[in-house]
Order: sequence, then structure tokens, then C-alpha cells
Amino acid sequence: MIGAIEFQEIANRFFPLTRRGWTVGWSRDVMPSEDHKTCVEETEDSLTLHLAALEKDEAGAFLGAQTWEAPLKRELLTEARLVAWLEALGRVLETKEHEPFGSVDWCLETLEDPRYNSVEEFEAYLRNPSVPLTYFEQTDAEYPEFVRSHRPEPRGVLLQNRAQALEKALARHEGVAARFARTHGLYLPKQAAVTFAFFDSLTSAEWQAPKYLMGISPSNVGVGFLSHYSEEAFAWPLKDGLDERIHYLRPETLPETPLMFIADFASFAFFFDDPGFHPSGVVHSKMDHQTRWIGETFLDFFRDWADEVLKHPTLHLTGESGVTAQLGLDPADVVKRDYFLVRMFKEAVEDFLELSKDIRLEDRAKMRRSYAERTLLAGQPGGVGIATDLGDGEGFEFPSDYHSSESRPAVLEAVARARARLREGDPRYALALGRELHGSVRSLEREVFTREHQGPPPPWQDEAKELLTGAYRALGWEALARKVEVHHAHRNFFMESVFDFP
Repeated sequence: MIGAIEFQEIANRFFPLTRRGWTVGWSRDVMPSEDHKTCVEETEDSLTLHLAALEKDEAGAFLGAQTWEAPLKRELLTEARLVAWLEALGRVLETKEHEPFGSVDWCLETLEDPRYNSVEEFEAYLRNPSVPLTYFEQTDAEYPEFVRSHRPEPRGVLLQNRAQALEKALARHEGVAARFARTHGLYLPKQAAVTFAFFDSLTSAEWQAPKYLMGISPSNVGVGFLSHYSEEAFAWPLKDGLDERIHYLRPETLPETPLMFIADFASFAFFFDDPGFHPSGVVHSKMDHQTRWIGETFLDFFRDWADEVLKHPTLHLTGESGVTAQLGLDPADVVKRDYFLVRMFKEAVEDFLELSKDIRLEDRAKMRRSYAERTLLAGQPGGVGIATDLGDGEGFEFPSDYHSSESRPAVLEAVARARARLREGDPRYALALGRELHGSVRSLEREVFTREHQGPPPPWQDEAKELLTGAYRALGWEALARKVEVHHAHRNFFMESVFDFP
């Protein structure tokens, strides 16, 4: 048995251990940002090591790092075992056909196992470590019975219902798309019908995951433009003097993002770079946050979300809530239930992805830029960046603040520069800056956008309207220019319906 000083002296004969882009050693040396006083902390029966592994590519660029703080039983730590372990670790790092640090702590756990003593024994384990069962594997045997009790419909009936929902939505698509072209001036892809049909086909149990974990309920789907795939919503009359383009509009909503449906604290939309073409992808906009790409289609987003939850349930499913405590439920049982509900939801998503794969190909043929290409273009402080035939907004500068008196000269200078470039035939900066000025209202109090507000109007909105309409019209995007004009004419219209519901 050795102590902290002896352990550190032995390891120092090997550390830092560098092989083929990997560097392993004491974390304070490998990663100077790590803040601890000693490499090895000693207690009566254990030693806690502070180690780090750093990976770089062939050009020396940083790829990733991990750190460990593992308490090891002192009774198992002999000099012979420690030297054998360090030599085995060096051998493992000679090749990169595996991911030697893919599972945190496994390389230190071997020192805790008395079965491993020689270099060869340590190396064999390090090259092929035992992998603990995933939560999916731990609960898989119970899942079929959960499905039978919560979703008793036979598999064949489910698939038939999904196919019928899609057929019904596609049959209505031409009329809904014509309305979208008339009211918004934009091209509505068939993915809109696919998304509505997906929601329409969900069973009560399949609705539970999006409803309680994402804040998306049937009533949320009834808010955005997707609702028009139902005959009832299609017939709703408009309130006098209102425009369908401002339905449930938030002040900072980008003109390119007509609302499709909402969640409890977010909106979901297609993103239109050119009114006459298929949107470039779908975006998600949280209250008071940026607009972000979430996928090529809404179904892609739902699949990726479910995959993330199923892969890391402990990060997303705590099982602890006021309801759990009030009803005396076991949080572990709640986690398992929610996990199974996400599995059911993902199965529904995958069914629809398979049903709609030909529609995806048809829609892709109408895109100016693929989703993969579009998401590689430069972003903006407010989120998704611009895309034009002249290029994106790479290298554009934006003021850091729009609402302080100190920032006013910088904003005026930026506006003047955008106007000059627009006159010269390059509308990109006007489009990018106009978007930022338009969206800058996200940081203002909501009272500014109520009908009762008596104070000054939001700053920079005249400039935002001027730059956006000028840029859109220079690009030939009249529909988006008109949407800006409608939006700015109703700046006090915040998250309200334009329809007279029955």
C-alpha cells in the first residue's frame, strides 16, 4: 500500500503521457484551468486522483478533454500494480482505433479491481472495458407490458390510422397552401401537412411526452397556421381590421418565420429565405431568446429530441416535482414512466418519417439550398443569419447594445453604412442589421407593446422597417417586405388571435 506522495512520484515517471494526439497526466498540468492544490488527495483509506486527458488532431488543434476525480482504495494500490497500469495505458494510447476515454472513469476503475495486476491484464481490459447496461437495456423487458396497458391498439391499426391521417392532410394541402400563398405570399411545403397529420394521428398515450416534457399540446397545435388543415379552423372568420400574418405574433418575430404551432414558452416555424421556394428548414424561438435551427423538418427535431432524452435520461427526467411528492410517488417510477412515454413518442415519429420519405424528396427538389448547406452559413447575434445570392453576413459588425444612450452613435453609424450599401446594390447589411434592430425589442418590457402603453415607441423600429423593406424589395422578396409593413403597423398586437373563435 502506498501513500499520496509515493503515488505521485511513481506517476511522475510516466506523466505527462503523450501518444498519437492524446496527452494524459495530472489535470493541473494538462489543463491549467483546473483548480486544485494537489494531484493526489489522501484520506485514511483512499486516495483521490486529479487526472486529465487531452486530445488534439494531427495539426495540433484541440478536439476535446476529460477530467477525473476518482477515490481509490489504498489497500489495492501497490507500486507494482500502479506501474503495470501506467505501462498498459501507454500501450493503449499508441493506437486510436478505439475511443480510450469514451466512458468517464473506466481507466481508473481498473485500479480498483484486484483481478488486474499485470501489464497484459490491464491492457486487455483498457482495450475492451466492460460497459454498464444503459437505462434502455435495464428497462427494456418491462416496456412491452407498458405499451400494452397504455396503447392497446394493435400495430397494424396504428399504422393504418397514421396513413389515413396523412392521406387526409395531403388531400387538404392544396387548399391550405393556396390560402398561405394568398395571406402570407409564401410557398407552403407538404411537410406542413405531414406535421399536422403526425399530430392528428397521435394516440392519447403518445401525446403525453410532447405535452408534459415539451409543452406541446393539441391546443398548442391549434394556434398556428397548421390549424388550417382542420376544416373547422379553416372556416374561422377574421376579426375586423386584422391580418392573418399577425396571428399570435411576438414583437421580435422575424419576418421569415410564419408561426406553425407553439409550445408553452416557444414558437415553431418554417424559415423562408425566399418566398417562392421551399423553406430552408425549421426553427425554434424561445421567449426572449434567439431563433435557432432545429432541423430540416419538425419530425427530424422530434426524433432528435427523443433520442437525446433516451440517451441521457438522468439529465432530462428527474421524476421529482410537486405532483410527485403530493401523490406520494416514487421518483424512479415516474422516470421510468416518462422514459417509456418518450419511447412511444419516438416510435410514432419514426413511423411518420417512413410514411413521408417520398414527400421529403419531393420537397427537397423545391429548396434553393439544402438544410445542411444553409446551416453552415454565418449566423447573427439574434440567431439565424441571412442567405442571398450575393452571400451571407460573414464579417458584418453589429452594435453590442441598442437601448443605451452610449450605444446610439454606433447604431447611427451602422444604419448609415447599411443605407449606403443598399444604395450601392448590396442589400445584405441592410437585411442583417434590419433584422437585429427589429429583434432588439425582445429585451424590452412587454408593456411597451400593449394597447394601453402611453410612453415613447420602441427605439430603432422606423430604421428596422426601412432597412428590412428596402433589402427585401432589392432582393425581389415583396411578400416579406409587406409582412414587415403589416407587423410594424401592429406593434401593440402581442400574442393575440386574429380569429373570431366560435
